[in-house]
Amino acid sequence: MSAYMITYFLSDTCGCGHDHEHNHEHNHEHIESSEDNIIAKIKSVGAWAHFMPEAYLVKSTLSAQKILEELKEVANTGDILFVTKTDAESCACQNQAVIDWLAK
Repeated sequence: MSAYMITYFLSDTCGCGHDHEHNHEHNHEHIESSEDNIIAKIKSVGAWAHFMPEAYLVKSTLSAQKILEELKEVANTGDILFVTKTDAESCACQNQAVIDWLAK
């Protein structure tokens, strides 16, 4: 099992490609994907720790690429997702509890 850091930036669009700042009629299906969906997907890949506002640590048997693929299933087009493998020896954090969690 490996540990991964997942960070994300969620766009403020629905991912449909339309500008929602003005009133006009357009027909398209909205892709429903909120921060709650991203967080639920992160929590589903393994043991997790929420250590920064838009960042989680997870311990999983999945690879970084597979985790990214799982997250993309619920992400909007403009969302930015980043997954990287990490461990207690190769990172530094002001909060020792984060390092301790990684070391377990």
